[in-house]
Amino acid sequence: MPFAYNSVCYVDENAALAAFEQAFTPITTIDAGMPYQWILNNRVVDATGEIMYDLIRADYPANPPYASVTQFYYLSPCDLITQGYSYADAAAMWGFAFSSVFMLWYLAKNLGLIINAVRRW
Repeated sequence: MPFAYNSVCYVDENAALAAFEQAFTPITTIDAGMPYQWILNNRVVDATGEIMYDLIRADYPANPPYASVTQFYYLSPCDLITQGYSYADAAAMWGFAFSSVFMLWYLAKNLGLIINAVRRW
């Protein structure tokens, strides 16, 4: 199933994940006067379009990471965007609505006839 990221449809989950990775900018935070950079790690996309990824916090300049945070990002399915307008479905819906209104009118008319016949009897 195709997924959308930033209002663009991608062929599959991996293409959307690549776009997510490319658009991600490293986050820098300051803790006790020291700058820390958060970088992406362990990105996974499941069939529902949920990206589970870890943010690894590493000290500047090059000490090993010592903390991580797992976060989620939900891709939206874009299968409805890629499909065209179905005239057959529209005709079926219109036919159902028209026949429903007609049957309600017919039922009300005949119910009125039955009620009037019972009153006169």
